[in-house]
Amino acid sequence: MSNQKRPCRILLTGGPVKHNYEAFPSKNNGRSSSMETVLYYGFTPIKNFRLSHLDGSTTRATNSIDSIFGNPTHDKRCFSPKEKASLIKLYKNGHFNNLPGPIMLYQEKTHQNKKGGGYINQRCGFDILGVSGSIAEALAIQASYAVLEEDGFKDLEIEINSVGDRPSREAFERDISLYVRGIISKLPEKTKVLCKKNPCALFSSTEEELGIIIEEAPKPISYLSEESRSHLREILEYMEELEVPYTINHRLIAHRALHGHTIFRIVSSNPKSENGNELISAYGMRYNPLSRRLGYQKSTPAVGAYLAYKKQNKNKKKTSKASVLPEFCFVHLGAMAKQKSLRLIDVLRRNRIPICHYLTKDKLAGQMNTVEKLKMPYLIIMGHKEALEGTVMIRNMEDRSQETISLNDLLPHLKKIRSKKRRSLKKPAGCRCPKDGLKVCG
Repeated sequence: MSNQKRPCRILLTGGPVKHNYEAFPSKNNGRSSSMETVLYYGFTPIKNFRLSHLDGSTTRATNSIDSIFGNPTHDKRCFSPKEKASLIKLYKNGHFNNLPGPIMLYQEKTHQNKKGGGYINQRCGFDILGVSGSIAEALAIQASYAVLEEDGFKDLEIEINSVGDRPSREAFERDISLYVRGIISKLPEKTKVLCKKNPCALFSSTEEELGIIIEEAPKPISYLSEESRSHLREILEYMEELEVPYTINHRLIAHRALHGHTIFRIVSSNPKSENGNELISAYGMRYNPLSRRLGYQKSTPAVGAYLAYKKQNKNKKKTSKASVLPEFCFVHLGAMAKQKSLRLIDVLRRNRIPICHYLTKDKLAGQMNTVEKLKMPYLIIMGHKEALEGTVMIRNMEDRSQETISLNDLLPHLKKIRSKKRRSLKKPAGCRCPKDGLKVCG
């Protein structure tokens, strides 16, 4: 069987789908509030797959990454190099070819805490493959933020850092190695051992007496090339548009075999429970360099995020029994429209109005080709002019009529369209038409 026709066996539906909403389980007992939340941002829910059989060289490459963030006892909870390596191999081998649009995957695993305490252990992961633009990080960050917010966490903040592209990273590593070599005698024995293996482990140290030493160390953000600075600036502009609080954390640095460009984590002002255990462990990064370490000639653009947190039973939300299939498809044109659109999608998500979008695509032709295949009844269009004026165009795909709506009036207008369509689908009293509604009552 060719790669183009290979079935995606890790989908929850077990077959190909037109858009990510169709991968949502039809049975209510297979749904979760987190799974429904990520649909609005374009992620496709998949099963928890087993790690593919890796060859000897790949296994050695991933096993050598013993410390991802400089804390070996904590790192394994946050990021799994073997899992990311398996995803890249599945992506390269064409296992996701019949998924709609860009490859945006979501996995989750939920189980009751055996030790009691009224908590549920929730683990979920986000991965975006094949997208090099800053929108990939913005979608991963916002989706992670929204999942934690939906599960009851408050006062969340994004900590973000960047090591840039390969030249930027190499320049920083050269200077940090020289700096650590000069102050190695001042370090505690445990930190000294870690820094001899990886000079960047200095930033993960929690020793209070090293505060000044770490503060005076070279910062990776100072070595960013112009292209890397632009990449980081675009991500921060997305955060500002979404009004998500963020700070630059110079200590966030991961293993060089994984980390390229951006790394982030989500923290809470109340991160611990009554027994002192952490409630949230949320990390994410762009891990483009991993594909080269696996032996591929070209690096694969990849962004991943991993959430491990505890939520109380009372905060567990049930999804609605109603269908979440969308009736609207969103199309954008231009950088400003893309920046504004993420905020628009978030507003619709909060009001439970499903919408298909392809923000990871820049060209209008690619978006419109996908729209034609989906055959959505309504199209929401935002170009550069609409982004400046704070409006969108809504096109009825049946009669090709369109109207311009202010963003302030968009939400009630879409609700009106949905309610009007529901009324038109209701059968009159005494109707004996079949349930599929294909026949017309006379």
